[in-house]
Amino acid sequence: MSSTHTLRALTSTGGLPMWMLLLHLYIRYVIAEDTRVVGRVGNSIFLHPKMHLHAKISDVRWKYVNTNMLIARNGTLVNLTDRCEIFLNGSLKFNEGLKRDSGIYTVQQFSENGDCLSERRIELSILEPVSKPKVRTSCTFDGRVVLTCSVDKGDRVVMNWNKQPYAWTGSNQTLSSGPILFLDSYTPGKLTCVAMNEISEEGFSPVVPTCRGRTSAVAAFGFFAFAMTTLAVAILNLKMRCQKKKKDVEENNYIEMRGNLCNKCPQEETTIHLDQDTSHYEFCRPIAPASSQRKRRLSLELNDIYV
Repeated sequence: MSSTHTLRALTSTGGLPMWMLLLHLYIRYVIAEDTRVVGRVGNSIFLHPKMHLHAKISDVRWKYVNTNMLIARNGTLVNLTDRCEIFLNGSLKFNEGLKRDSGIYTVQQFSENGDCLSERRIELSILEPVSKPKVRTSCTFDGRVVLTCSVDKGDRVVMNWNKQPYAWTGSNQTLSSGPILFLDSYTPGKLTCVAMNEISEEGFSPVVPTCRGRTSAVAAFGFFAFAMTTLAVAILNLKMRCQKKKKDVEENNYIEMRGNLCNKCPQEETTIHLDQDTSHYEFCRPIAPASSQRKRRLSLELNDIYV
């Protein structure tokens, strides 16, 4: 039913009413389409309506759908007058694109009779360009090289590792679709980390180091466990030897002390003569002064002490 011959056949046979024919022609004339525009932060950005060569357009209306804000009508800016321009053909220009300008815009074109001739829906994305990539290198336990690529700035960044040097010849071989690349002992030529988004591309070729092969994590853990066990056994044996040595030293000292006591020379016997005084004397502490009667009694007691 979309072809002209089909419509003529239906109308001539009375198979299609006249109002449906007019509606079909009107739908063919009114064009609604979606498009996508990507811009760079700080650059000028143009949004264009659908072009009609033979239609006479009297009004173009721009609208920001995210906030339902009318930007332009009848060829005159209503909002964003300090940042935008509108041209005779209905195109809208952002003098300096900002991230907050990203969103959905609609542009409608009207005839002199007020009929909508076309409507276009535009998705605008304003992105920050990517910065120069940086590469960090490290080694795994089994000797593999790990290359990690990163950037400080950029929106919607995609990273790849290419085999060829940084040259946009279209022949670069992609080794890894992502920021991380694992390499074995063999390095396949010069490598380049490429960071890109829809508005910019940057690359960096690092110097790939050589990693010395090391034992695996399981082997390293087994070696560590064996070393700790051996050290514990050695410490226990040393402690037992020290205790045994200390016990032997104590026994030797005991035997030596007993031997010294047994080997002591006997004490010389003293000869007691008959005429020798063998009395035993006790020395008493001085007595405090007392009365004459008490002094007499104490004198008698002291005489009795002598044996």
